[in-house]
Amino acid sequence: MTAAGVTRPITARSIRGWCSQGLFGESSLIGPLNRAESAIALDSVTLMSWSRKEIEQQVERDPRLGIALAQYLVRQCLDLQDRIESMASARRWSA
Repeated sequence: MTAAGVTRPITARSIRGWCSQGLFGESSLIGPLNRAESAIALDSVTLMSWSRKEIEQQVERDPRLGIALAQYLVRQCLDLQDRIESMASARRWSA
């Protein structure tokens, strides 16, 4: 599948819901991976955007933000682990 103006193939990888205070594009925090991310809002949203450099500068000014980001990302990892284990368990029972 390709999108208008995009010459490379686009692959849907996952569908994930976000709460009103969720983050999107977290992979940009680990460096240039040359990954494109996109999202579709189902409701009206207010979008805020910061560059990696801006986030790093803010964390230097207020280290509590770094701790909060780490906690958020760990919660996301645990939620995804639960989803994977649930899907694996459901697959075992259906086999």
